[in-house]
Amino acid sequence: MAPAVNAFVSHRGGVMGFGSRRVLGIGLQLLRVMTVGPPRTFRESRDRSGRRPADMNISILRLVALSLILPAAAAQLRWTQYAPGTGPAARQGASLAFDAQRGRMVLYGGASDGGGTLTWRTDTWEWDGTAWSQVPAVGLARTFGASMTYDRSLGRIVLLVPGAAPVLLTYDGSSWRGLGDPAPPADAWKIVADERRGILLTISPAGAVYERTQTSFGIRWRQAAASGPSPSGGAVFDVAMGVTIVVDPSARGSTGVFAWDGTTWTEQPSEPLPFRQVDATVHDRRRQRLVVATEFGLYERAGSRWLGVPNPSLPPGCSRAFAAWGYDAAHGHLLVLGGGCGLWGNTMSLDDVQSLAPTARGGVQERSAVCPSAAGAPYMVAEGVPLLGNDDFALQLSGLLPGNSALLAVGPRASRVPLGSCFLYVNPTLALPLQADAFGRARARLPIPLDPRLRWLGYSAQAVTFAAAPLAFAASQELAIQIGD
Repeated sequence: MAPAVNAFVSHRGGVMGFGSRRVLGIGLQLLRVMTVGPPRTFRESRDRSGRRPADMNISILRLVALSLILPAAAAQLRWTQYAPGTGPAARQGASLAFDAQRGRMVLYGGASDGGGTLTWRTDTWEWDGTAWSQVPAVGLARTFGASMTYDRSLGRIVLLVPGAAPVLLTYDGSSWRGLGDPAPPADAWKIVADERRGILLTISPAGAVYERTQTSFGIRWRQAAASGPSPSGGAVFDVAMGVTIVVDPSARGSTGVFAWDGTTWTEQPSEPLPFRQVDATVHDRRRQRLVVATEFGLYERAGSRWLGVPNPSLPPGCSRAFAAWGYDAAHGHLLVLGGGCGLWGNTMSLDDVQSLAPTARGGVQERSAVCPSAAGAPYMVAEGVPLLGNDDFALQLSGLLPGNSALLAVGPRASRVPLGSCFLYVNPTLALPLQADAFGRARARLPIPLDPRLRWLGYSAQAVTFAAAPLAFAASQELAIQIGD
């Protein structure tokens, strides 16, 4: 695959393959030949300790020799404000989502209110991490606070326009068009992509869940739950837990945090909510935190605790009501645009954009886009936070061909190596073989020892797979992983 690959998998002992041990060898003096289990998927049952059996159980300590040791820094959050007037016009109620295929944030719609004059916006903008660029894609509907997500199975941004007759619009990077399948349910209000199962969900104001599924009769919307929590602030998918999360302060007598696992709504353990209304919810994938935006402040959920988060700067008398919130997975930033000052009808909309990110180096960050082909569209996410002593840290793959093999490359970042029409961005000092299950998913467990020498260790990971006839390579996005404490 690449000259830097220096690993092998073979069997030792036994007779004619029976009773043998599966071993992985890596050509580094620091690394030893170690016994590994057969490739398994992340849907396997848990053992008696409650942990999932490991697919590939590799100690990251063995990567120290060839990885970059990064200097420690204080784990703090800081807002960065970008110059207003250089991007979208001032607005409220816009929709914002991350396009994982192209590694950009997409903004659509909303309305501007300047002293009582309402102007609807149907323009489309993209954010590359530092600057906005307008896309000559005219929207098909006026929206305010509409729910928007990215669906990997479609490879497009999906916008839900609620109303008496809800519609779904998709954006492919150049134009908007309707999604040509049965219309969503009449009470569809919020939309979210279930990345574990590769389907779209809509949730009604009463918490009814509908799933967009493929049946023998074509694509159908199936009601999976008749009621549940109200997703007033939207719904997000937690990649580490593999569930959809909704925060509902109106659910009296409960913690207000609920998870949908594809079968039931489950109340999650949590401290009492320190707020009474939710404007937006965002999942910070880099820090594995649920961030909730309210009109008067930001909060994040750490385990079962709620912690305050620094607020973005604002002019006096202004708030982030009806602002657009999203998570830029390519840069590891929480992004906010717009908001307003005063009461609606006598207000000034804001046009600034600000991003929130840790000042410390740590967490998981996407550095490249998925490279799909006939071999699949492998998408990789981190399970858990890469912290010292985290024995359950793992990487999950989806979008593989069912039963197909993949190779997980781990090591320092390298200049891109051509791989068919794709590129490998990792110098793979460690190559781990994986095999997809019947749903095209696989999992590699990478436990992190509690060793201070690993603090701020940085390395990259990327998965590749191929199809034989015709020969085609596919690659996941590159994940930059830095260990914190």
